[in-house]
Amino acid sequence: MSKPTKTLLTIAIFSLMFIPGVNKVFAADPCLVEQNMFDKNLLSDIIGIPLTTKDFVTSVATSAYSTVSGYGVTETVGCSSYIFDKLEIEADSDFAQCGGTADQTCQEITNTLPGPTGSNWLDKYYANRSSGTLLGLAYMAEDFTHREPLPANLAFYVNDTISRIPIINKTYAATDGYGHALLNSILNAWKVFRNLAYAAMALILLYTGIIIILRRKISSQLVVSVQYALPRIVIAIILITFSYPIGATLGSLGWTLFKSNWAIAGSIFVDTLKDTEAAKFVDAGSLKMWALLIPLQVLVGNAPLFLLFILLIIIIYLIAGLIYNFKAIILYLKIVFSILTAPIEFALAAVPGNDDKFKAWFMRMFKYVITLFGMGIIVPLGTIIAILVVEGYATETSGGAGALFAMVVPVFIILYCFGIGIGMEKRVEEFLGTGQKKR
Repeated sequence: MSKPTKTLLTIAIFSLMFIPGVNKVFAADPCLVEQNMFDKNLLSDIIGIPLTTKDFVTSVATSAYSTVSGYGVTETVGCSSYIFDKLEIEADSDFAQCGGTADQTCQEITNTLPGPTGSNWLDKYYANRSSGTLLGLAYMAEDFTHREPLPANLAFYVNDTISRIPIINKTYAATDGYGHALLNSILNAWKVFRNLAYAAMALILLYTGIIIILRRKISSQLVVSVQYALPRIVIAIILITFSYPIGATLGSLGWTLFKSNWAIAGSIFVDTLKDTEAAKFVDAGSLKMWALLIPLQVLVGNAPLFLLFILLIIIIYLIAGLIYNFKAIILYLKIVFSILTAPIEFALAAVPGNDDKFKAWFMRMFKYVITLFGMGIIVPLGTIIAILVVEGYATETSGGAGALFAMVVPVFIILYCFGIGIGMEKRVEEFLGTGQKKR
């Protein structure tokens, strides 16, 4: 879930870095989380069914974590020092020194694999142990929305057009360098719709000529005439011809705004975050394993029920992020289909009486652009606010209650922002007045 997923890492670090004596509840090696959880059961005074029950709950908690993420609790905690090194944060506390997990595994956990597989989100997904888990699905959706370019490209269209001019008919339309193998397929499909629209225009011209001769009224005050029909036909033909570059430009604008959300949000808060630890987390980007690795060690000193509680928050967080990215993908597809159907819609707009069809298409595309921008900006803005809240609580509070509050409140801030982002399209429709009116 893009950069917002580092928020839990932020929460853990800021909550615990400033709270003295947190690790005193742990055994000799606080990094061996699962061992400590079961050892605590053995060191208790209870035996028989109560001990079996505690072991069962502990096993459910640790197994549930592995099922959701694909990695063990101790294995995840072992990436603590790796993440701190990547974030360039100095921490003397024991919880920041947990290592032992191979860098390759830590890169898989944090979704930061380098090399050739890093450029292909699908290959990286299948190479990851998290594939098939909830965390893996979240990573796959995130990688798609942040690495998959829109398969409609203005430059590709221009080069394809130039390649057909006899004087300068050098073939520029190869897919290499444009980032998407579907570019040619989408463009060819649009050409089919464009040709159908041209054919439809012949029938529309015939129909328009007939109703001009018959002096047909399309409203109580407007009679179809040459002065009324001819400009609409000319505009329709122009828009049919250039519907692909117009749609590709608007689509690329919306998708670029969506993927540039963190840079935009960071620029808004640049003065607030200047020279603060929070700035490092805003720039941390790809370190997405929200560091349950740190709070989990605190939970060892309490009970596995705390692990289940945090795991529930994680599941809600992952599902919210999954829905959020899925909504962005749906908008992605709506833009592509709107580009494909644009020639037909513009042809129908030339029919007398369809005065609002031109406006409807452009308003729909503007809605998609604004929605993508709104979805993209709300989560990083909320995340930065949550980071600032964590930093404030971490420096002002002490004790377990303050730490818990500092960890939980920012999570709900971000979940709230996810909710706003998921419902952004409806809000934009209400703002633009393009939504369906309630009966």
